[in-house]
Amino acid sequence: MSAFYDQASLVVVPSGYKSGKIYAQKPLTTDGQLTFTRASAATRVNVSGIIETVSSGVPRLDYLNSTCPRLLLEPQRTNWVPYSERLELGYSFAYVDGLTITQNTTDTLDPFGGNNAEKFVTTTGGKRADSYSGAMSGLSQVHSIFAKAGTASSIIIECLGGSGTQFSATFNLSNGTVTSTAGTVSTSGVQAYANGWYRCYVGGTGSTSSHVKGLVVNGTGSVYMFGWMWEEGTYPTSYIPTTSAAVTRLADVAYKSGISSLIGTTSGTAYMSFVMDSDTSVDSTTLLGLHYSTSTSNRIQLLSRFGTVRLLVVAAGGIVTNAELYDAAPNELVNVAFTYGPAGVRAYVNGTQVYNTATAVSFNETFDLYTICNRSGIDEYGKGQRIAESLLFKNQVLTNAQLAEITTL
Repeated sequence: MSAFYDQASLVVVPSGYKSGKIYAQKPLTTDGQLTFTRASAATRVNVSGIIETVSSGVPRLDYLNSTCPRLLLEPQRTNWVPYSERLELGYSFAYVDGLTITQNTTDTLDPFGGNNAEKFVTTTGGKRADSYSGAMSGLSQVHSIFAKAGTASSIIIECLGGSGTQFSATFNLSNGTVTSTAGTVSTSGVQAYANGWYRCYVGGTGSTSSHVKGLVVNGTGSVYMFGWMWEEGTYPTSYIPTTSAAVTRLADVAYKSGISSLIGTTSGTAYMSFVMDSDTSVDSTTLLGLHYSTSTSNRIQLLSRFGTVRLLVVAAGGIVTNAELYDAAPNELVNVAFTYGPAGVRAYVNGTQVYNTATAVSFNETFDLYTICNRSGIDEYGKGQRIAESLLFKNQVLTNAQLAEITTL
């Protein structure tokens, strides 16, 4: 890869950062200092696999299921569950016969590496461990919790309404799988964390104005639980801790403006390596963008939409390319590169050419804005994307052999 680094005008491999900045490996000048904003604290998974909180304005280099850091960029979300780490203190906790809870158990480390998990033990099957109510009628919502098997290995997360179950999923904590769903489920899944923890989630649309959301220990025995989260949206985002009230994590924004010296307007090549969303029901997000200021008349956008990688090229107000490039699996590492210029547009994914048109591209504005996971530094924020690497080549159109090579390294 070093040969490509030598040729590139901009090289961003997430590693160096400080509050408000992400440092590029090239150039080692202020042009290589990307602006980063997030006006709230947020969580990430560190190199040890443990969740930790980072301060407002600090970029998140995330190691979830990876030995290499990836830049985590997410939209604004709110966790509406109070006392997310003390499940019995929710809106209306229902103690039931045969259920006991041990707070701050020392039996296991929690996902933050502390002793704040709770141990739920049932002596009779199917006991509700927690319930809370709130109004989110007609809105897409996702419920998630960290869970770990004890002597029992199954839980159910369900959203209840006046007519019964709106949506639910059953999870196997021995192997980290969804074993069944019920109702109008729009998404469900499991994410593996350190020390045997799984983050289980299920989403759907509520149909009544007031719901009771339930967590059920499925069977007899013990399970460990931590970090309940209820958010509006179609997929789960990083964990947001709460105490007595809901907490909002604001959006991550990464971009660099005023760098026409690094972006080719007549022609060029761009490369990005990223991890596809764990949930491919996620709607459109811009992975990489080249623009003139905030204009929409001339732009190149690499997008992810419902698990499909797309390329959009707009020149002088007209669409030159709007193509589906690749259908990615959840959590797949995708390497994509594209060229543009008078000879047309070509794109490669994971070593294979996936798009080629000889239609010339001619922009009538100068590209001076580079964005990661947001279209203009203002909107279309990244939806849980983890960015591994990004390169720009000003006025260089890489050959097919080079495109195949860079997307397989």
